[in-house]
Amino acid sequence: MESRKDGQLREVAENLWEVSQPLPVAGINFGHRMTVARLASGELVVHSPVAWNAELEAELRVLGDPRYFVAPSRFHDLFWASWSEKMRGSRFYGVPGMRRRFSFMETLAEGGKDPWGSELERVSLAGMPWANENVFLHSPSRTLIVADMLFNLGEPGPALSRIMMRVFGISAHAGTSRFYRFAIRDRPAFWESLRQVMDLEFDRIIVGHGENVSRHGREVLREAYRWLRA
Repeated sequence: MESRKDGQLREVAENLWEVSQPLPVAGINFGHRMTVARLASGELVVHSPVAWNAELEAELRVLGDPRYFVAPSRFHDLFWASWSEKMRGSRFYGVPGMRRRFSFMETLAEGGKDPWGSELERVSLAGMPWANENVFLHSPSRTLIVADMLFNLGEPGPALSRIMMRVFGISAHAGTSRFYRFAIRDRPAFWESLRQVMDLEFDRIIVGHGENVSRHGREVLREAYRWLRA
């Protein structure tokens, strides 16, 4: 695949693209990744949109009709206001219990019944109302798309970054953050959701923050949640 700089769309697989922008938090560049899936209809599903700019909007319109925008957790609506101003014909979906309630927002239905149908399968992670994350499977490319379920920030840079990664409980390899683990209030319910995710057919994982997992995604995710089984 062609290498693109931050802020430009990059093809991940057929009918699947990503774009990343920096997101500094407490001395760590978490990064913020947006994923775009094109449906058979030519409509686009935009997962966790990054900051709007005219160039990015133009790139999307070349790919298809940016019809659906999705905030996959309570904390991934940061740039919704600007996108809603520009994309008047689009529909915006958030999870139950969003931090901010936008007048234009629709709520993702229980049971994964979505307007884009089975082309992008969805699993709602139960037992964690603090985040209410939903994860998505792009079946044609065997790609799991997550927001905060898995972090993969790599080796930290300056000393402050190393300190803050320890504070957040984030390791250099693919895993979960301390805050995400704390958000799981009902472990049996979350475990059942995790089982549903592990039953999906995927090899690649696109993460909201850090480097994607290009292969062996099921094994990586299973290892990241070994602590939950304990």
